[in-house]
Amino acid sequence: MIRIHASANFVRKFRQLDKEDRLQATEEVKLFRELPFYPSLNTHPLSKKFAGSYAFSVSGNLRIVFRFTKKDNSEVLFQSIGTHEIYK
Repeated sequence: MIRIHASANFVRKFRQLDKEDRLQATEEVKLFRELPFYPSLNTHPLSKKFAGSYAFSVSGNLRIVFRFTKKDNSEVLFQSIGTHEIYK
């Protein structure tokens, strides 16, 4: 099971989500914690200014951006949550 830490930015943006998106994100995080590369999450590495980070899908347009913080991939830092606008 992956240990998850959240940045202040992630926490702030998570709190700004509507209730439905928060509930959906919570469910997808449970899956991510057990199986971070499960196909429905569409976990993928990012590039350019996000090089070294990854993202996974919460819903159709909602993503969580994170970074592995241990070489064995046992811990992550959630950096942000939002639509594709977070990549800009």
